[in-house]
Amino acid sequence: MQAGFYRNSINRWSTYAIDEYTPLAFGNFHSGVYAGLRTNYSRPVMAAAGALVCWQGERYSVTVRAAPKICGQCSAFIAPELGWKL
Repeated sequence: MQAGFYRNSINRWSTYAIDEYTPLAFGNFHSGVYAGLRTNYSRPVMAAAGALVCWQGERYSVTVRAAPKICGQCSAFIAPELGWKL
């Protein structure tokens, strides 16, 4: 599970909380879907969902998330994400 904030496609600050389900695995690669909630688009709270592919090593990970356009003001996106264990 993860949460955060970002400047969204209509130039507003948005917060989000998502969880992921990655049932497909091949070695260090995992793929699946994510879903949750996001704020401050055309409605105060909206669904957030899409697909993801992740490579996870011992200390580092690289994830690519993609989401379709789901509202008139929203943009579809593909986003890279880097992670590391502390």
